Amino acid sequence: MFVSFGKSKRLQFYSREHADKNHFIDGYYKKVDQDNYFFRPLKPSILNSIDKNGRLEALAQETVRLFKSAETSEPPIEITASYLRDRLKHWLDGGSNDKEFGKVTLSFALNQYIQESIQQKAANSTKNDKQLQVKINGFLASKKYRNILISSIDQAFADEFQSYLLTLELLNNSVAKHLRCFKAFVTWCESKGWMENKIKLRVKENIPEIIFLDEVELKSVENAEINSLRLDRVRDIFIFGCYTGMRISDIQKLKKSDYENNMVRYYETKGHKTISHSVPIVGPADKVVKKYWDLPTEKLLPKISDQKYNEYLKELLKAVEINKPITIAQKRGGKVIETTLPKYKLASSHLARKTFITRALIKEMPESIVKSVTGHAKNSRAFARYFDIADNVKSQSMEKYFGNFKE
Repeated sequence: MFVSFGKSKRLQFYSREHADKNHFIDGYYKKVDQDNYFFRPLKPSILNSIDKNGRLEALAQETVRLFKSAETSEPPIEITASYLRDRLKHWLDGGSNDKEFGKVTLSFALNQYIQESIQQKAANSTKNDKQLQVKINGFLASKKYRNILISSIDQAFADEFQSYLLTLELLNNSVAKHLRCFKAFVTWCESKGWMENKIKLRVKENIPEIIFLDEVELKSVENAEINSLRLDRVRDIFIFGCYTGMRISDIQKLKKSDYENNMVRYYETKGHKTISHSVPIVGPADKVVKKYWDLPTEKLLPKISDQKYNEYLKELLKAVEINKPITIAQKRGGKVIETTLPKYKLASSHLARKTFITRALIKEMPESIVKSVTGHAKNSRAFARYFDIADNVKSQSMEKYFGNFKE
């Protein structure tokens, strides 16, 4: 980063983000505020350009603040290269560069947390962390808080933030998701030695309805005549998930080199851990692999974005008439909101995985094997929900065949 100051003076400062000269947009500078302060952003085609440009802009804004603060100081502070270097380095290290010199601001901590999230977490976890940042920034704006220090965050702040989330009319599970992310952020700040107050978060979450396809519905999808190429490909990816229990994100990462002897091997990132998984490819899943094996690509299956997959999956299931009415109950504050929709409208990328787990338990596949395939932890609470469904289906079958039995 280059900073111009004084007459014919220029400071070169390392922002801790490497980029070649040809990575920047030629002949364009982005304005930082209403005054004549600018910085040159990276091209949109550069990997993670949005996040990197955000950090460059934050650094540029801090530079502007230093100039203005020096001008209004009594007496005025002379802007020198060493003054700027010291203050900017201090800011990158977590300092706030204000009267509480040496303290860490909430804004800086959040930016650092997001950077680590991008580097170490799975895409969905990073997405949740970025949504938390948006919600916290909205909360700070609503309270007109500025330059909040991490050390000043206490129980009252956490309670106010939770109350703010409820004013957004989010469903209780969405509020719980943001609070879980906030709790993880607080724990991370504690590990850095930045937090001075202990905070308790009351995270109340409703157990969501598990939507899955039963045996008849799944066979209908498998055997349906599909004349659309895109829907046929979505059907194949969906069927592959129904017989492997894999998440769509993991399926989309599979390469032909990951497949050998009717087995796929892939890696999953959970927190700071990278876990290896092996999944047998049998029956309809094996047919899907063979169908696309000769395509000139290293990917095992066709590539499709998560958004398009969800959209096309609903369209596919509607065409196959997977329209059994499903009533789901959700809470918003103290209100219970019931919604009845055809099953295809509730379909999402997790439907295949839920279908696999439920069918496996109904067929009495040992729990340890199911968890080994899906990657669920030994004492997973999320997994325990499936047993109630499996037991209910078994009870319905017993009632159907033996409930009205007459000797």
